[in-house]
Amino acid sequence: MAGNINKVILIGHLGCDPTMANAQSVEHAAQAVGEIVVSFSLLTTENWVDQKTGVRRERTEWHHIAIFNQQLAEVAFRYLHKGSKVYIEGQIQTRLLEDQTGQQRATTEIVLSRHRGELVMLGKPPPIADSISQMQPETKKNVSYRF
Repeated sequence: MAGNINKVILIGHLGCDPTMANAQSVEHAAQAVGEIVVSFSLLTTENWVDQKTGVRRERTEWHHIAIFNQQLAEVAFRYLHKGSKVYIEGQIQTRLLEDQTGQQRATTEIVLSRHRGELVMLGKPPPIADSISQMQPETKKNVSYRF
């Protein structure tokens, strides 16, 4: 075996519209200052039948996705929206954040770096009118995202 592997594959639905920001520091190994980062939450749902009761059960996990690959980031920002179904392939990374009270807390996210990662849009393509309106990034919400 050739060392270690850090690879995550998810298929799920966006929990919110993607947001775009400029990276503001180089704490994140996958990016450089000034590069665009697109982020969104992804929901994955597991369904099963409880063996004891016969009741159908469901569990949903929320994953934070950060895209540093500039071409994938542009596609995600322009064409994905809340509810879109996607295939994501990236790496899991944990980093420390400072919350509003000044406390440090750890966050874990799935990262599609500049040279690694895959994004595949699943389901129906967006209608032509929707994709034209979404091609203007200034109409979407831009937020500051600090790494």
